[in-house]
Amino acid sequence: LSNLGFKDFSVLSIRALNILSFTDLMNMTYDRALVLGAVNAKNFIDRLNALKLNDIPDYRILTALSFSNIGAEKWKIILKEVSIDDLVNMNYNDLIHKLIMPSIGAKTAEAICNDRILYKEDLETILRMNNIVSSKGLLDKPRVAFTGARDREFIDLLNRNGFDADE
Repeated sequence: LSNLGFKDFSVLSIRALNILSFTDLMNMTYDRALVLGAVNAKNFIDRLNALKLNDIPDYRILTALSFSNIGAEKWKIILKEVSIDDLVNMNYNDLIHKLIMPSIGAKTAEAICNDRILYKEDLETILRMNNIVSSKGLLDKPRVAFTGARDREFIDLLNRNGFDADE
């Protein structure tokens, strides 16, 4: 959940919520979050509402799903060629051929094709979100790397202005 802006919440807090899937997270209610206490429940729901409203790159969402531990950098490469809609709707053979590309091997492509079945409900939830920024067809952006202190708002500002910045 740290990829989605929830890194201020401890692992124990997240476990207490008993979140079973991304779809389950998106359907979280304040009443259910009250197991964290009133203040933390409010903070959690505020973060959740921000996740629902603020633009978020498709690769960050898929990284958070943890498809066979595929990281953000690989998802950035993949999602330039394959959309989330493709992941949900393409048949296995067409998708695997589309996924095999430089730096994405057959094993990774197979893992994605197989894992998408496990994450089908979550992928469909993501497709219904209006704030997902698609990477399909995007050109490589200048990369900005940080060491030391990080500022999420500044990183988001850089990303909105044509840079590829991440923590």
